[in-house]
Amino acid sequence: VIVASPTGSTAYSLSAGGPIMNPTVRALLVTPICAHTFNMRPLVVSEDDVVHIRIAAIHQDIIVTLDGQESFRLLPGDEVIVRKAAIPAKIVKFKDKEYYQTIRSKLWGNA
Repeated sequence: VIVASPTGSTAYSLSAGGPIMNPTVRALLVTPICAHTFNMRPLVVSEDDVVHIRIAAIHQDIIVTLDGQESFRLLPGDEVIVRKAAIPAKIVKFKDKEYYQTIRSKLWGNA
């Protein structure tokens, strides 16, 4: 499962079938990885929601990776809790870059 903000880990979410979300939207993305049933679909939830992921699997090779940087082994019964940080990140935005123009360029070239 990928849990992402509109400005963080969205490329991972997109690769797993998640939506493209404008960074001004105040929400979290919850995207299943390799879902094999139709009842496991990407979800957009409020930024104020708290996402709880309980490890129900019994095998021992489960890990959580935080922003592609740190990884930790999880055990059956463990729970990962994701919530909005108390302090917002400061993001640099260049005035000459328009969001949808950038998306169009990255996804379809200079279309």
